Amino acid sequence: MILKTFDEILTVMCDAYDSYNTPYKVRRSNKNTLYLLLKAIAKGYEVINNVATLISNKFDPALCADSDLLSTAKITGTAMLLGTGSGLNIIVHNDTLVAVTLYAVDYTYTQSVEVVFVFNVPVDVAIPAGTSVTYTAFTAVVGSYPVTAIANLPVLRVDAELIDSGLSFACLDNAPMLGYPDETPVAFRKRILTDTSRQDTIKELELAIRNLPYIFDCKLLFNNTPSPVVVNGVTVPIYHLLVVLSGNPRNEIAEMIAAKGIFPTVQVVPTDVLYLYSDIFVGGKYPVYFTPFAAFNYTLRLTYLFDASLISDAIVQSTINEATNNLRYANVYTKYVTEDMFYNTINALSVVSVKLLGVALYVGASQVSYFEVPSNQIPILTGITYYGSAI
Repeated sequence: MILKTFDEILTVMCDAYDSYNTPYKVRRSNKNTLYLLLKAIAKGYEVINNVATLISNKFDPALCADSDLLSTAKITGTAMLLGTGSGLNIIVHNDTLVAVTLYAVDYTYTQSVEVVFVFNVPVDVAIPAGTSVTYTAFTAVVGSYPVTAIANLPVLRVDAELIDSGLSFACLDNAPMLGYPDETPVAFRKRILTDTSRQDTIKELELAIRNLPYIFDCKLLFNNTPSPVVVNGVTVPIYHLLVVLSGNPRNEIAEMIAAKGIFPTVQVVPTDVLYLYSDIFVGGKYPVYFTPFAAFNYTLRLTYLFDASLISDAIVQSTINEATNNLRYANVYTKYVTEDMFYNTINALSVVSVKLLGVALYVGASQVSYFEVPSNQIPILTGITYYGSAI
C-alpha cells in the first residue's frame, strides 16, 4: 500500500472523469455539485487508504515501527534475542585443617559500581580441609565484562554477614564466558526477513532457553523421523531430543522443556543432567540430559602490507588479535565461517597504512574458502599466521 494525500486522490478521480467525458471537463469549483461529490468520495478513499496502509506496515518487519516489532515477532513465532551477562568461575578454598561451612546465601564480587558478579549457594556446603569448590557467578547487566585471573578475590555476602576467615576466594580468567548485548532492532528485522527456519514448538523452546540470562547459546535437535538420525557423530534415537548448551545450565531448563513435552533426551558421553523434581515421575524426577557444545577448531592466515614508517608489525598483529579475541573464546553458535567475515572485521579496524591482501581459512591442514559448522559445535579460532610485508 502507498500513502496518498487527499489532493492526489481528488486529482486522479477528476482526471479519470474527464477522460470518460472528453472533450468536456468537470469544473473544479465548490459551486459545482459534481465536484463536491468527487471531493467527498476522495476524502472517504483517503481515510480507507490511510488505515489500510497503516495496518499493512504495522506487521511488515521491513517497514513497521520499532514499537511494533514485538507484535510482529509474536505473529512469526519468534522473539528478540536477549543479551546475557558475563560469567566468572569463582573458586572457594578451605585454607584450614578442619571442615568449614559455606553457608547458603548469595555472594558477590564487585568489579565496578555497575558490574557485580553474583553466585548462589543453594544449600550449606561443608568444604573439607584443604579442598575447593567452584561456583559460576554472572553479572545482572548484559554485556562483555572481562576479568583476569585473581588469586585473592574480594567476595562478600549479600546479607552483609561475615564469611568464615578460613575460606579464600579466587577466580579464573573469564575470556570464554564473556556476555553480549541484546539483539538490536536492525538485526532483529534482518533476521525475521531472512531466516527461513520454520517456527515450531522446538524452535520456540530453543529461543526461550537461549534467552535465559545464564545461557550463551542453545541448540535443540528433535528426531521426529521413523529411524535414528546421526548428528556429527551423535546418534539421536527416534523421538528423542538432543540438548546442546553453552553457559551455566540450571534445573530451570528441565522445567521449561517439560512444559512443552516430556521428551526422552539423548545421553552423550561426556554428558550432564538437569532434573525437574515432581512426584508424578517415576523416581520423583524427570531427567534432561545435555551436552556442552564441542569446539570446531580452525586457523587463519593473513597477508597484508603495512607502512613501517607509520606503524610496526607488532602493533598490527596486536590490534588484529584484540579484534578477533571473541572468536578465540566464542560461546555462540555460528553456522558458516567465511573469508568475508575477516575481511570485514579487519578492514573495519581502519588500521593506519595497512592494506589487507588475503585471508585464508584452514581446517586442519586443508585450506577452505568457507566451512559449515555442525549444529553441536562452536567455531573456535585457534591461531593466526601473519604474513606482513613492509612498504
